[in-house]
Parts: sequence; C-alpha cells; structure tokens
Amino acid sequence: MAVIAAGVIIGFGLIVTLRVVNKIFISFGRFLKEVLVSLRNLSLGIWCLSFLLAIISRLVSIIAVYCLIRGAHVSLPLPTVILVSSLYVFLPLLPVNTLAGLGISEGILALFFVGSGMQKHLATAAGIQIHLLQLLIAGFLGVIGIVLLQYKRWSAKVSSQVVPLHR
Repeated sequence: MAVIAAGVIIGFGLIVTLRVVNKIFISFGRFLKEVLVSLRNLSLGIWCLSFLLAIISRLVSIIAVYCLIRGAHVSLPLPTVILVSSLYVFLPLLPVNTLAGLGISEGILALFFVGSGMQKHLATAAGIQIHLLQLLIAGFLGVIGIVLLQYKRWSAKVSSQVVPLHR
C-alpha cells in the first residue's frame, strides 16, 4: 500500500514537473523566435562590421596579454596565449558570483598558465595583471563613451541655441 502511495506521489510529481518544464521550453521557444525575427531585420553589412570589430577587439586584447607576459620575461608561445585568452572570455559564464569575477578569473588564468609551463607565482601575477588590464580597458572605453555622449548633448544644446544672422 505504501509503495502504491509513493508511486502515485512520484507520478504526480513527474507530471507537474514535466508540465512546468514544457511551459519553460515553450516560453524559451517563443523568446528565441522573437530574437531570430529581430535579427532578420538586422542589416548583413552591419552584422559583418560588428563581427569584424569584435575580432579586432579580441586580437588587440590577445596582443596586450602577450606583451604583458613577454614583459614579465616569460617565454610562452603565442598559440598558448591565444588559447588562454580565448578561454578567458568564457569565464563569466561560470555560475560563481564574485565582485567583477575577482579571484575566479585569476585562479583559472593561473591554472591555464601553470598547465602551459609557467611558474606558479608568475602565473598568478599574470592572471591578476590580465584581469586588471581588462578592467582598465573597459573603464577607459566607458569614460570615452560618457565623454562622447556628453559632447553630443552639449553640441546639440549649443546648435539649438544658435541664432541665425539675417541680412
């Protein structure tokens, strides 16, 4: 009797769970369809330009990391730096919450570098420097964006206040 009751409870739980999961997948499917429809309206030229700029951005980041490592007098092959830098991009996907990814990023970068043959203390220092470099680049670009937005607002305000001279 207890086995039948347990089977009914488990069966009911499975049915409820499957319905909830089904609703989630249907909602996600609708969301994905809306995203794809909006992407269809995006110009191919704009998409290609964005892709090219993203690649250039990653290449600049990889070169900066390579120069940073070479500046520490560590001989690490460029393909290794490219691999580690590319894996670094996926670190924010880890389900670990820390302030700006601090600690997790450096630890994983150090793990990658030690696995590539770098000494532990140099790998840890490189991880910290790379993370700080990425934060500085993001902060610098953010300041440039703020300045450009303020300039745009200021120039729009000035141009709206200019009184044309009539002869």
